[in-house]
Amino acid sequence: MKKLNDKIRTEKDTLYIFSNDFFKEVEGITEKENEVAQKLLSFIGTNKDDEEEIMLVLQPRQLYHFLINIQRNIQKQGS
Repeated sequence: MKKLNDKIRTEKDTLYIFSNDFFKEVEGITEKENEVAQKLLSFIGTNKDDEEEIMLVLQPRQLYHFLINIQRNIQKQGS
């Protein structure tokens, strides 16, 4: 079974498989966890109740800057 960050190589792409553990439903979600998760989903134009599938195709540098911008936005919201 593929684990987190295992690589699948094809002729033109490298795909990374994330552990299924990241997608299991979580119990006992705090209000803050819910708020942050909903905010992160809103950055990509969706919410937890949306039925549409999401595919993110990014270069690592784009993902890096996306994550930095998310952190800054969350910090700004908290101040």
